Amino acid sequence: RDLHSFPTRRSSDLNQLALLGTVFETLSVPAEVDPRSYMSLRDQQQLGSCSGASRTACEERLNQVATKTTAKLLLSMMFAYLTNQKCCDCFGADNGATISGSVQAAAQFGICHETLMPYRGQYETQIPVAALSEGKAHLIQSHTVISDYDTAIQYLGTAGVIQIGIPVGNAFQNCHGPLTAGMVRQDARSPEGGHALAVIGYVSAETAGANGADDRKWLIGQNSWGTQWGAGGFFFIEPAAWDFLCQSASSGGQVELIGMSHLQSFDNPDAAIDWSQCYA
Repeated sequence: RDLHSFPTRRSSDLNQLALLGTVFETLSVPAEVDPRSYMSLRDQQQLGSCSGASRTACEERLNQVATKTTAKLLLSMMFAYLTNQKCCDCFGADNGATISGSVQAAAQFGICHETLMPYRGQYETQIPVAALSEGKAHLIQSHTVISDYDTAIQYLGTAGVIQIGIPVGNAFQNCHGPLTAGMVRQDARSPEGGHALAVIGYVSAETAGANGADDRKWLIGQNSWGTQWGAGGFFFIEPAAWDFLCQSASSGGQVELIGMSHLQSFDNPDAAIDWSQCYA
């Protein structure tokens, strides 16, 4: 796996986002938001394209929310990766992209179907005109920099998703489901590279297969290393681990936590989603 998958964060990245952040209000949220069975899992293979994989996961989830369907869209991971790179001056080589560049690309270039730019496991530099054209019709409309645990739960509980970039090492690579604060701290001390991921919901500690005195919800993360990694390709972030990531982001560490919402959706003929199976 290519863990060196997004560049060192630059202080100017967040200021270059070409959209306004959402002012988030305190709202009532469901006890659980668990869309795992509705998501398409991807494998980035040997490319450093995790920012593209995590962004398409976020956009797929946002499309489900917008259209109220269970549709598993297959969106173009390579299109997302290359446009992410264009927004953080990384285009031209397989050297990753920032999360802030990814969010800007989602607002500036949008996203297209996988069929218009298939993922072949090889780096490319040509983006088809048809892919660019379709992407323009499917932009995200807002973003929010996530600063704490409560904001994350509010965002995920009211139709948002979060794309994150974190340092990872041996602990994350060997994660079998629960990602604890101890594991996150271990990898922060001894990182082997950076990695981009999608956070798509939250569940109880019991659902996450974890125990502890903290009764807060565990966040659901989606990786891009296939279904053999973690808990079928997903993982669960301990509340204390999320607290640590927020602290790292606010103190200038190599952590980015940015929420996206309001995708200009793809039309879907599928039956309306049974929200009782997702928002509990």
